[in-house]
Amino acid sequence: MSDVMDGTDQVRGRIHYDDELQDAATLVASSEESGFEVENITDTRINTRWKPTSSGTHTITATWSTAIAVGCTCIAGHTFGANSTAVSYEYSTNGGSTWNTFSTGSSPGGTEVIYARDDQVNCNAFRWTFTGGQPEVGVIYLGTEMVFSRGIATGFSTALDARTPKLIQALNRNGNPIKASVEYVQAQISLSLPQVYSSWAQTNWRPFKNTCQAGRPFFLLALPDHEPDGAAFCHSAKFNNMPYTDCLLQDLSFTCRADTET
Repeated sequence: MSDVMDGTDQVRGRIHYDDELQDAATLVASSEESGFEVENITDTRINTRWKPTSSGTHTITATWSTAIAVGCTCIAGHTFGANSTAVSYEYSTNGGSTWNTFSTGSSPGGTEVIYARDDQVNCNAFRWTFTGGQPEVGVIYLGTEMVFSRGIATGFSTALDARTPKLIQALNRNGNPIKASVEYVQAQISLSLPQVYSSWAQTNWRPFKNTCQAGRPFFLLALPDHEPDGAAFCHSAKFNNMPYTDCLLQDLSFTCRADTET
């Protein structure tokens, strides 16, 4: 079976599921409205959110007692577009005394899923800075990525292309139809990695499968170079049984629901 692509780590798909915020020693927001506490960003639900008390510049800061590895941060369930909000990322190796830039900032025009990545660093503090309106944020993940060991099998459609269109028919005051609009809802995607070395599957795929088949959502960036803005927030994953083929190779696959806008 041929691949969509294969080669360097930069073009291979990647998944972020192992969230270090679950183990943050402290998680502090510069402000928060009642009912929109910062802890909501760690419950994996996009409809429970953090919200600052006003527009302007606000931060969320996470710190740990020991250093952690960070290669990406992902955000879903936000209102940055409607609130003209930009977000930037920084890390610290000395508990927040000094800060270093991580990745490039994000200024989405709508509710697009954000997947920001950079060279892996070891740090004991990380900060998100939100500038602009008064946004809401549902889910933030932080940590390292699982980079696929090979290209995705042919036949794969990204979440952007697999979305189901829904026709929204509006009526005027007289009850007559006016110009319809199209709204895209979540996609159902299937992804396969055929004939992967068993050693990689046991070390990387099995922990991912064991974590996410129990219901944990994850972030997927399937084609980083070709569709860098095509990140998806995935849930309800169903995995195959990792069958062996030959020469200790295994076929890996899953299907899931995938949101590109939340």
